[in-house]
Amino acid sequence: MSEPALQIRILQVGDRSAVQAFRHRIPSGELAFLDRFLLSDVAVAGWTQRSPARRFGAFDGEQMVAVMSVTPGAGWMSRVGELRVLIAPEARGKGLLSNLVQRGVVEADDMALAKLTIEVSAELRPVADMFVERFGFVQEGLLRDHVDDAAGNRHDLLILSRFLPAS
Repeated sequence: MSEPALQIRILQVGDRSAVQAFRHRIPSGELAFLDRFLLSDVAVAGWTQRSPARRFGAFDGEQMVAVMSVTPGAGWMSRVGELRVLIAPEARGKGLLSNLVQRGVVEADDMALAKLTIEVSAELRPVADMFVERFGFVQEGLLRDHVDDAAGNRHDLLILSRFLPAS
């Protein structure tokens, strides 16, 4: 008997407890890469409202194992979107990243975005290299001492980007 396929779908208000349980399974050093607004009460209420951001969860049954969001910029950066993907440790190495990045690119194209960016901690250089090699991103910048971890230690941040085909 084969394993049931993971379901990737738009997050809904009823997913709040699954999102919170997911958050607790993520190593503390990676929490900064969660969508900044994902767990706020306003964001949860907004999951059923019109929003420029698109947030998806990957579910194995009732358990959320990954989150992906595409958030368009505002004003002069409205054609550029930010992609965030975070996968629970137990779901890594199973091809889910490819599915989520591909879905993110499709969503960005549907949103008429011209470019996607992703932020990666410099300590996670192998992850950044994977985005370059497998998903067509390029490194555009290195911001030194740009982010602080939970202990207050500063870390460098890599900025990767990918241009999208003209719609």
